[in-house]
Amino acid sequence: MRENMHPIPQWPSPFDLNVSNFAAKNSQEPDPQEYFQSVLNWAEEKGGEEYTFLSLEEWPLASERFALLPSYRIKENLQLPKEVRLSYLLPPLLYKNRVCLWTSSDTSIVEHYYHVAARISESELQLAHHLEAGHLSLPQLALTEEGNESSSILLASKLWEKKENGKRISSPLSFGQAFFLGSLSREETISRLELRSFADSELAQSVFQFVLARSVSKYGSILSSLGKTDIEGSLGFQPSSYLSFPLQLLIFACIFADAIDELVSLWIEERPKAKDAISKLQEWIRKEEQIPHAEEEGIGSLFQERTIRLIDKYIERNDRFIEKRLEWEYTNWKKRIESNSAKRKQEIEEVLVPDLMSRIGAHSRISLPNDLQKSWEEIGKSLQLELENLLLERNKLTESKLDPNGKSPESWNDLLSRRSE
Repeated sequence: MRENMHPIPQWPSPFDLNVSNFAAKNSQEPDPQEYFQSVLNWAEEKGGEEYTFLSLEEWPLASERFALLPSYRIKENLQLPKEVRLSYLLPPLLYKNRVCLWTSSDTSIVEHYYHVAARISESELQLAHHLEAGHLSLPQLALTEEGNESSSILLASKLWEKKENGKRISSPLSFGQAFFLGSLSREETISRLELRSFADSELAQSVFQFVLARSVSKYGSILSSLGKTDIEGSLGFQPSSYLSFPLQLLIFACIFADAIDELVSLWIEERPKAKDAISKLQEWIRKEEQIPHAEEEGIGSLFQERTIRLIDKYIERNDRFIEKRLEWEYTNWKKRIESNSAKRKQEIEEVLVPDLMSRIGAHSRISLPNDLQKSWEEIGKSLQLELENLLLERNKLTESKLDPNGKSPESWNDLLSRRSE
């Protein structure tokens, strides 16, 4: 029973961990060994017996893969290995009887994303200062979750606001919260990610309308590639099933950051008075809405130079990160498709065709009365057609080869067509 102790992941708040200054928003990282020991203590109090190290990109794992991860008994291994570099951006998870500690790397999308989230927070403070609005309620995110309630991340985290038509809609989430919860969920359970204003003030609503207009006018084709859906009063999309949730939210966050930065720049450039804030925002909104929307270009929009520059600008790198990430995600999909194709080919050759040949052979040996002959012949033709279709499928699986990398929209479109078959 202990193995199923926590079928839905649990995580501590910073106040649950006895680490110096960790609960305070301190930019200084905690002592690794102190943090590690505190996490193990928390996990043991909750019934955890083991721990493992993994990156967020490896989550969520199927149960069989999770069971294969190297793990260590808490009671017997209390020293953090020197080669392990911990990430403190996300809370550890207690899943079943094992606590997962996140690892960090310079190329991790997690580090890049939270860097963008920090820049958004800084820009929001700048904007509130220029608008002389004190605390300005800026747009936030909401997730819509489907699937079985027994495995709901939103219910487990108590961050849901309402339920309707079998779906669960989250409370307003920061970009950081949305990334963490969405990344923990299986790809099929998050049916919508939405940016909207949760404030009633006219100023907050105007700011949101500018963000919406700017995002669509400048990056409409990118949003369309992410599955943008038009619902009045919000900017949202249905997360793509072929791109990882972390990558989609990173792109979305960069588009949002660009819109906020543009608004700050306009304010600094024109310096309107605070009392004219709403009328000036409406003027800028009208200008953005008059800009022709970019035509939809599918996955190709992610390979455009402006998309590459946008991501590099906000993660503060110049190594064309999104190209590398798309290639990484393509490789993962390619492996899955090729594995499924190999299994299907083996099933055709070793199970389906021999079984069908046996049935065809048995059919040919049986003679029926004249009044049943026509029906019997139709059955024979049906078996023959089924065999031909299986052999054609087997040949297609043998001959069809995917591009070795995902460095172009064409290779991605080929992969997506194979995936939909």
